[in-house]
Amino acid sequence: MAFGSLQHDIQHLERVKTLEGIDTVRLWESFREEANLWRGIAFIFFPVTALALLAATIMYMTADTEIEVPQRRPPHVFQVAQLPDKYFVDEARDIVNLIASFTPEKAKSQFVVAKQHLWEP
Repeated sequence: MAFGSLQHDIQHLERVKTLEGIDTVRLWESFREEANLWRGIAFIFFPVTALALLAATIMYMTADTEIEVPQRRPPHVFQVAQLPDKYFVDEARDIVNLIASFTPEKAKSQFVVAKQHLWEP
């Protein structure tokens, strides 16, 4: 009985070994196809990279560098983003104080001052 099971186990091992070989061949064939794909991509990639580097070098060597400098702005003319918040706060405070201190007797002078705050020079 033990001898029969030993023969059975040996036959089973031989069958597994043959199946392993078949699977390995199949696996290698799929890797071969993938390797051929990557090899083909590399054959395209390397010449294209070399041509791109050559073109970049030629453009770098033959380029003329021109620097355009904008004209200088007149003094005290700034963009809004360049002004500190202090200027806006001071102007707002002056206008609020002007409105809060309104009296009919000083109305004309206050309108002149408000005009100076609201209109650009």
